[in-house]
Parts: sequence; structure tokens; C-alpha cells
Amino acid sequence: MIHSQNGSITFGGHSSVLHGSSAIQTQMGLSLSNPVQNPNLPYVAPISGRLREGMALYLQGVVPANADRFELNFKTGPSDNDDIAFDFNPRMDQKVVMNSFRNGGWEAEESVSDNPFKKGQPFEMFTVIKSEGYQVYVNGKELHTFKHRIPLEKVSTLNISGDVAVTLSGFIQNWSASPFVTKVKSTTEYLGSPRGKRSTVHLEILQPVQNPNLPYVGQISGGLKEGMALYLQGVFPTNADQFELNFKTGPSDNDDIAFHFNPRMDQKVVMNSFRNGGWEAEESVSDNPFIKGQPFEMFIVVKSEGYVVYVNGKELCTFKHRIPLEKVAMLNISGNVAVNLFGFIQNWSKSSFVTKVTSRSTHLGSSRWELSTIQSEVLKPVQNLTIPYMGPISGGLREGMALYLQGVIPANADRFRINFKSGPTDKHETAFHFNPRMGSKVVMNSFSTGKWETEESFSDNPFKKGEDFDMFFVVKSEGYQVHVNGKELYTFKHRIPLEKVKMLNINGDVVVNLFGLIQNWSKSSFVTAVKSRTAYLGSSHAELSTIKSEILQPIQNPTLPYVAPIPGGLREGMALYLKGVVPTNADRFSISFQTGPTDKHDTAFHFNPRMDRKVVMNSFRNGKWGAEESVSDNPFKKGEAFEMFFVIKSEGYQLRIKGEQHSMFKHRIPLEKVTTINIYGNVSISFLGFVTGM
Repeated sequence: MIHSQNGSITFGGHSSVLHGSSAIQTQMGLSLSNPVQNPNLPYVAPISGRLREGMALYLQGVVPANADRFELNFKTGPSDNDDIAFDFNPRMDQKVVMNSFRNGGWEAEESVSDNPFKKGQPFEMFTVIKSEGYQVYVNGKELHTFKHRIPLEKVSTLNISGDVAVTLSGFIQNWSASPFVTKVKSTTEYLGSPRGKRSTVHLEILQPVQNPNLPYVGQISGGLKEGMALYLQGVFPTNADQFELNFKTGPSDNDDIAFHFNPRMDQKVVMNSFRNGGWEAEESVSDNPFIKGQPFEMFIVVKSEGYVVYVNGKELCTFKHRIPLEKVAMLNISGNVAVNLFGFIQNWSKSSFVTKVTSRSTHLGSSRWELSTIQSEVLKPVQNLTIPYMGPISGGLREGMALYLQGVIPANADRFRINFKSGPTDKHETAFHFNPRMGSKVVMNSFSTGKWETEESFSDNPFKKGEDFDMFFVVKSEGYQVHVNGKELYTFKHRIPLEKVKMLNINGDVVVNLFGLIQNWSKSSFVTAVKSRTAYLGSSHAELSTIKSEILQPIQNPTLPYVAPIPGGLREGMALYLKGVVPTNADRFSISFQTGPTDKHDTAFHFNPRMDRKVVMNSFRNGKWGAEESVSDNPFKKGEAFEMFFVIKSEGYQLRIKGEQHSMFKHRIPLEKVTTINIYGNVSISFLGFVTGM
């Protein structure tokens, strides 16, 4: 499940947007705060900043063909026993039931017999917070207003459960009746001349999705119409057989397919339609542009005559319409393909042969989180890379660009390699081979005409087993300039022209947390963290006071146990911010500041809340625990949300929990030795990040 970070779609990759970078906005310029795509159900999450009049919840999804009912609840807390201010419960082939739940019992039921939710059909809805109640719109029509029974200020949690597939949800801060279409505005750049000169076109990509899990089935927001285009960018695995892209009338296998596009590797490209349970007349193209191991990008443009397909900048074919456009509601992608990015463009022109999509972060209107500028624009940032990795360098390399990479060297590492290549296979040239060998030197070389060339190396190896690192490869006129952990390390002079470099390959003993390309490099880019403003509960009345500070490498919904380097290490004035929920069946959890990622490393500060008991704090050094400290006032409650800061003071770690100072744990291990954060146990973390300027 991908969440937004600080209200914008950001790093991370699952079946949705977006590794970094876009802002979901409504057609009228309104914004979705805390957007969530493809959540696992049941979904329970705090409402950032809580509800107030003028806000609206937007929800887009599909009702499965075998659905019975689903529920949308606005609650006073995350547990089953908490009150429900508004329970919205569509029952398939029946009525829509609405109610409230208070003091352990359901209240007077209200219902609507005209149920707009249909099995197998997509939908979109808004729940608008009015002074009088919850006003519900479904598929553009007002359905019902459920009057308030529980004060808005008590509503803190959103819960979605039952038979529904939610593709996108989020809150609109300032509602008007017009924003029935949501879209993502992006700036797209393309190679606009035969000499590769870059020009820019401004297109709107609707609901861009990165790295989707396949098979993918999703609603086409607003349906298809002439002038739209589907953009898709991906790579074919070396063992690929075929893949399919289908424009369908519904999500099930039995629904009609208006356009079936089926490239078969080392064979032809097959196209067809499926109607009334049977395939129709097949069409094909023998000139197949899809090659095993090669990246590609394509557009399917919706014309009056049919679907026009462009692959790698060239027109491939036109498949004439057989099924009316107004019936096409779903997109399906399946088979042997790695899709990096896809999305719909509203207004197509032939100038839109895109070779890279740069999405700019914008503020999403949340009263709680605000995104400020990104110092260096990182193109298509990727987190938690699967190694070995082979991927295209979008648009190719040029002087002034830089590759940023952040990771950890495993404790048992031997060596790893980063290769700038002309293509994806072992036979392709390697312009720059960077090969750190643990406990030894760093080797560099190039590979051309089937053989390795003259090796270069340096003995001052900054990569250490069990330690984190970050690095830049800066593309200079003279060569590849390497910076590791803030220091310039080496320049490897060009041996192969930059215009030949198309692919990036990473393999070996390394854990890559984050990497991405920076378009315009400067020496100030040693921190590529996202600058954000964070707010915390600064008074007993829960007023928000704002700290203008930087959140370094913010993370949402981390998988536990979570072990990651602290960007730049700890220092006075920093703080770790965490926001989460304690599950109703929780026993305990811990947050540890460590000198390294393994169990054998020392722990400078171990913070261990035990439910229904005390909070234990300690340190672990030289293989044994130190003197335990504890606090009997445990603010963590089962089923309740929390937010907290670990503030790094000169004297120790100061804890602020739910806006109040909780405890102080004095330093036992020097800050300069602390490199890693470790979180595990019975806790659900929705957001964490390091803050400066506390």
C-alpha cells in the first residue's frame, strides 16, 4: 500500500504512485491530502488534523463481481469499541444503510433504496463535511445527507472494510461541488529534436502508477474519450514470453475487451477484441519492437477511428474501434513485463513522445503537513531496490547530471558493483564499472569490444561492513566524479561517449534504500532529503505549532522490523518524529538508536513501551544491557493513535509524546557512534522521519 508523505505522493513502490513526486489535485485546483492508493482492507488510519466543516473524503474504487457489502466509517478511535459518528454501508442488490454507533450500541438507522453501487462496476464518491452533517455524492449525484450525531471534534479515524477494491482515497481540504474528477498534474519533458535538444510540454497525467504489481486491474477515471492517451514505460525481462494490455468494459474475466494488445517475444504483436464470451477477428503486426531485456515506452492514443499505438517514438499500428468508447471502463495489464510507470494523458498531441516524466511535488493542502521545495530534483526515485537491478536511464546521461544512491553494506558483504552500461546484457559495453571490495580497495574499469580495459583503483575504501553510506556519481565533462559520505573520492575519466550510456546495473552485496537521478548537480546537493514542515501538538489544547525544519528521508508505513541508517548520523538539535497506532492486541514494541544494523552492535538508547505496564529504557554495550530505567506513566494505549519526538539534547534523548514532555534518557554512548534506527514489535507506524532545527 502506498501512502502519501506529508500529503504528497512520494517514494516507495507498490502498485501505485509514486516513488516520489506527484501531487494529486482536483480539476478545480483543490488537493487531496494524505492520498492512499490500493490500501489493504480492512483499512484503519488516523485522519490527519481531524475533520472540520468544508472538508471532503474522496474515494474511488470498484465493487467486485461477488461483493455482498462494504463499510466506510468515520470513528472516534481505531478500536472496535470506539464510537462511529457515521457508518456508510452499501449492501449489494439492496439498500444503502447509514447509522451511528455510540456507547456500545447502534442508533437509529437511515437508508436509501436507490443504491448506486453495482457488482463489477467502478465508482467514485465524496463524503462532504457540512455544518448539518455528512453529505454523500456517488458518481456525480448527491445521494443523502446524514445529520451529525457525534461532534466532529471527536472524529479522529477513518475505517474502510468489506467487499470493495479501493483504488484511491484522500481528503480535500476545501470542498466545492465541482471537483468530481481528480487528476495528477505533471511536467513532462521529451527529446524534441533529432539532435536530442530537450523541450518541455505540459501534460496532465491522470492517476500515474509506478511499479504496479501484475496482474493490474484499475478503473479508467471518467472513462475513455477521443484525444486521450495511455502512456506506459517499462522493461522486458530477459526470460519474457508475452504480455497483455486490455481496455475492458469491466473488471471480471467475462467482461468484454474493446482492445487486446498482446506482444509475443520473438514473434508478432497480436491484437483483438473479446465480446459476448468469444474472441473476434485477430489482427497482428510482424515488426515487433519489443525486445527481451530492453526498455521501452509506448502510447496508445484514442482516435476517432481507433486505438493508435506508438512504441519507442514510432507509430506501430491502428486497431479500429469495435466496441463503443463509452463502454470502456477498466485497464488491465498482465504477463511478463516490468512496468515502471503508466498513466493517462488527457490532451494528446504528436509532440508528446515522452522519454521521461518529471513530476513536481506541490503542497496538497493538509493543515498538518506541508511540503516545501526540493533542493535537487530527483527523477523517478526508487526505494528498497531488489538486487540485482537493471534499469534504463531515462533520457540517457549528460553533463551536469548526478546519480544519488543511499544504502547499507551487509555485515557479511564481500563486494558490490555499479555499472553504467550501453545495454542490459553482459555483452554490452560498460562505460564505468565501480567495484568496492570490502576490506580491500575500490576497483574501477570499463568494458568494451568484449574485454575489460585498464583497471584503476584506490586503497582508501570508505565502504565498511555493517555501515550505511550515501554517494553521488556526478557526470562531468572529464569523467565520472564519485562522492561518498560527503567527500569527493575519485574521478574516472570518460572512455566511452555519454550518449551510448543507456542502462544502470547494480549487483552484489549491498542493500540500496534509495536511488535516483538529479538533473542539475551542485555541491549543495549532498543532502537530497525532502524538505518539509512538520507540526506537532504544542499545547495541552492540542493547538498546532509549526517547526520550520527538515525531515530527512521521510518514510511511510515501514515494514517491521525496520532497520535503516540515520541520514548523516545523529547530532544535537535533531529529532526523530514518529506517528502510529498501537494495535488492540499489542504487547510491546521498541525503538532503538544503534551503532550499526545488527544485533551485535551497541544500542545507545532502547525505548520499550510495554502495554498496560511501564515504559522501559536502557542501553546495550559490549554484549550486555546496562542499568534499566523506567517510567510508570505509560502514554501508549491499545487501539490508540500516538505521535512522538525523540529530541537529541546535549544531555540525552528527550521524549515528547502527544505534545507533552515524557522523559529524558541521558547519553551513555557518544552520538557520533550512533548510525542506525531499529523499530520492531507490536506497533503500526504510519510515518517517521528525522527533523532538524529542534
